[in-house]
Amino acid sequence: MNSDPINPDELRAILAQLDITREELAQLIGVSAAAVNSWSIGRRPLSGPAALLLRLMSEARSIIKDDVRAVLRAHIEAIE
Repeated sequence: MNSDPINPDELRAILAQLDITREELAQLIGVSAAAVNSWSIGRRPLSGPAALLLRLMSEARSIIKDDVRAVLRAHIEAIE
C-alpha cells in the first residue's frame, strides 16, 4: 500500500469515490473538520494512519462498490 502523503486532488477523488463529504470524513475517522479542511487545501499533509485508512477505504470501494458506502453511512449515523 502506498505510504506517500495524500495530496488535495487525491483526497477529493477519494471523497467523491466514497460519496462522502469532508465533514463526514472528519466524523468517520475522528479528526476535526479543520484538519480535513487543511488537508483539502494542502495546508497540512494528509499522511500516516489517516492516509493509509483512506487508501484502504478507496481500495475497498473499488472492490466492494456499493456495500462500502452503506457501511460508511451506518458508521457515520452511529457516531451522530
